[in-house]
Amino acid sequence: MSRDEFIRHYETSHVPLALRLFPTIARYQRNYVDLKGAIIALETAPPDFDSITELWFETRADYEAMLAANADPDIGRQIARDEDMFLDRGKTRFFVVEETGS
Repeated sequence: MSRDEFIRHYETSHVPLALRLFPTIARYQRNYVDLKGAIIALETAPPDFDSITELWFETRADYEAMLAANADPDIGRQIARDEDMFLDRGKTRFFVVEETGS
C-alpha cells in the first residue's frame, strides 16, 4: 500500500468508523511520518511506522469507556477488520501519556 493509499484509507474509512464506535474520543489526531528532511542518527534504524496517532479524552473514565467498547466483540471485530486493511496490527503500540509543559 502506498503512503497516499494508507492516508486515504485512514482518513476516509478508519477515522469515521472509530469516531462512530467510540464517541468518548474528544480529539483524534493523525501525524503521518514524512522522512524527507528527517534527522536520524547514523546508527539508528529508520522508523517502522507510518503515523503517530493521538487519541484525546476529557477524562480517564472516557478512555476506559473506549477500552470497554473495544472489548465488545462486535465493536472490536469492526475495528480489527478495518485495521487489517491498512495496518500491521502486530506492530501497533499504544501508550498512555500525560501532557506537561506550556
